Amino acid sequence: MSELKLNLGCASNLLDGYVNIDQDNIDVIRERYPYMEFPEDAVIYTYDVFNLPYEEGTVDEVIADGFIEHLSFLEEK
Repeated sequence: MSELKLNLGCASNLLDGYVNIDQDNIDVIRERYPYMEFPEDAVIYTYDVFNLPYEEGTVDEVIADGFIEHLSFLEEK
């Protein structure tokens, strides 16, 4: 069984083996970072990070590098 690993707020840092999640989809990210190359089949999911479509206890790892600083003080609680 494979692990379910999330990369929240990924922006241009797409990670293999992770579900890459950001407020912007891959087309917007490609426009924002025109100097970077992304795989043709790259996917960025635009899920609401406060209402992710995963059952409790099913996610094995979460990376939120560069994400937390975008939250308000109330959202951080």
